[in-house]
Amino acid sequence: MEQKGEMGKEFKSQVYHNLISK
Repeated sequence: MEQKGEMGKEFKSQVYHNLISK
């Protein structure tokens, strides 16, 4: 379960990067 949370954190970070990248 902890691993899933870490994965979600990374995914959110990627989405945020994509948002500021545009």
